[in-house]
Amino acid sequence: MDLLTVVLKKIRERKAIDWPELFLLKNDHCRFVVSREKELRRMRKQNPIPPEATLLERDIVDNYRCYQRALEQVTVVDELYTKLAYFIMRAESYWYAAKVTSDTSLRHHFYAMARHNYADLLVEARAHLKPDDKSLLTILEKMTQILVESGAYDPELVGECQKTVFLAEKALESTNDVKRERKIIKIKTNLLSLNSK
Repeated sequence: MDLLTVVLKKIRERKAIDWPELFLLKNDHCRFVVSREKELRRMRKQNPIPPEATLLERDIVDNYRCYQRALEQVTVVDELYTKLAYFIMRAESYWYAAKVTSDTSLRHHFYAMARHNYADLLVEARAHLKPDDKSLLTILEKMTQILVESGAYDPELVGECQKTVFLAEKALESTNDVKRERKIIKIKTNLLSLNSK
């Protein structure tokens, strides 16, 4: 029995899995979608778009849905970074699927699920990480990017993002960290873009 089968069995049995097992699940999914997404992007640049693109998109979206169902059933060990990685994987499975699908209704659903999962992730990260933690800033950057891409304005979520970036700026006042400052600039640019809509 291969390791992936063992992990899938643990998921079905509701046994907690750890980071290496989550990583195995993610890698299996990525091995399927990455090259296919690249091929789909290439096909979509053609004029006219070949009919095979529709079938390829369907295969990719079906794989995302299987991956999302597996992740929704996962129980992870009680370890902070494993939990955060799990939340990220769940959120990104919806975000990346939204970028692939050409079905407007499905894209809207995937973006809504990405926002919901990133909102949960933001709450968890803020509870356990310092306000200027690089991981927290990355989560915040992705959250604001999803809000921009999806075209959805959620005043409560935007407010949480604004509060989080304000706390990060305050924490960074006494240090000089160009990478974190750049992340904050990107986050604030995303927030300004949302507020101008």
